[in-house]
Amino acid sequence: MNHDFDTFVKEHLQDILCEAEKERALASIKKVHKSRRMRIQLRIPPPITVPEVQLQDCAVSAVSPSFSQSHV
Repeated sequence: MNHDFDTFVKEHLQDILCEAEKERALASIKKVHKSRRMRIQLRIPPPITVPEVQLQDCAVSAVSPSFSQSHV
């Protein structure tokens, strides 16, 4: 029974970490970008948008050692 509980907790923690990683990535994509004129003056390339579909693989990075150490 303890093993089942551990598995349950790990699955839910992984889901929560994955969702948090998606939200952080989407927030960085959706930041307000500078006006076109200002981008030209500063030589900033136009904003790049990334479809949310590419963020679905975040579970792999969510359980990597570097991720878990930096967020504990």
